[in-house]
Amino acid sequence: MDRRIIFAKDNNELYIELNIFYNIGLIILGLFAFLFNSFFSYIIWKEKLWKQSIQFVFQILTSISGTVLGLRDILVGIINLILLDSSISSYNFLVCKIKSSIDILILYVFELSFCFRMVNFTLLIGYPIFYKNHLERAKNNKYIIAIILFLAFTCDIFYILDINNTNDTKNCNVYSFMGLNYEHFFIALIIFLLLLSIPILIFGLYNVVKLKLNKTTKDNIVRLSNYYNFIYFIFLVLPFSIIIMSLFFKADKFLVGVFYDLTLFSVVVVAIVDFIFAMFYNKPIKDNTMKILKINSKISFMS
Repeated sequence: MDRRIIFAKDNNELYIELNIFYNIGLIILGLFAFLFNSFFSYIIWKEKLWKQSIQFVFQILTSISGTVLGLRDILVGIINLILLDSSISSYNFLVCKIKSSIDILILYVFELSFCFRMVNFTLLIGYPIFYKNHLERAKNNKYIIAIILFLAFTCDIFYILDINNTNDTKNCNVYSFMGLNYEHFFIALIIFLLLLSIPILIFGLYNVVKLKLNKTTKDNIVRLSNYYNFIYFIFLVLPFSIIIMSLFFKADKFLVGVFYDLTLFSVVVVAIVDFIFAMFYNKPIKDNTMKILKINSKISFMS
């Protein structure tokens, strides 16, 4: 079979990582994610922006995990193009378990950081006085980092301890090694987060609309809110909702595995877009980027 269009192994089990276009896409997006997010992290760290606002604490966690995710996609894409063969029915268990565990950890750190940043933005708009007096404090930075990493590592350890150790034919991805207990936990967690996020987003939109600010500032805040909502729904809510629905309807396990692989693909898009958006609508990032690159800009950005 022409390797360019392969989406399944010779035994007809679906495995998208065999496809050449998927892997080339992984490498290209991974390269952009690695470059953008490593530079993003460098700006925040070098200019000590994380001391100015806890938004940048969430951002540096997102950017560091985005950097690692980009590197992961580059390596996986290259390895797949070189080594994978549709005639291989199963893969080295230990290597794939390590790969899957790392994937889970990266996803949790990135997505928790991104979602916490959205909630933080909502609190900033809805309760500015409370936010300024209680949240926007340097001493909270270490607690934020500790909480996100604790949650991410706890979920990852749960995944590792519940890994499916049967000798059934497996693909080298997250779902192939997912145990039943972790699957139930994952379904409950995603449903809980979706139900929790909807009222938070509605509350945030309501407060953004009723803001009494000058038109330019309000337009920029609305634009930032729309960005968060669009990215959250299209690249996070939609992919994970498809996974949950496929699990509820007991879809073919290899098809569910494809959905997980595509979710990793969508998350790396978020990692790329995040820096591009910040360059246009985040003044500290824009100013420091221009300073580091020694570029003068006459474009007016959000204050």
